Amino acid sequence: MRINLKVPFAEKNSAKALGARWDAAKKLWFIVDKPDLSPFLQWMDASSVEQKPAKVAAPIAAPLPKIAGVDYGEPPWEVTANDIILK
Repeated sequence: MRINLKVPFAEKNSAKALGARWDAAKKLWFIVDKPDLSPFLQWMDASSVEQKPAKVAAPIAAPLPKIAGVDYGEPPWEVTANDIILK
């Protein structure tokens, strides 16, 4: 997960020594997938974590329409929450 940091110019060398990287396009320092965030807490705030959109389950297909004279029978399986595939 990427976390943006608010690093003052005077502290940029300290952030870089800890593994922070510079994003020239956004003009800010950031870290990615650091297991220990404690060295970076001084430069973090609640809005610094970039959230990825949550995956939403695809809707379950509607049952086949009832047509007179057609017997679809019952499927030999049950659809459960584990069967829904997220894309």
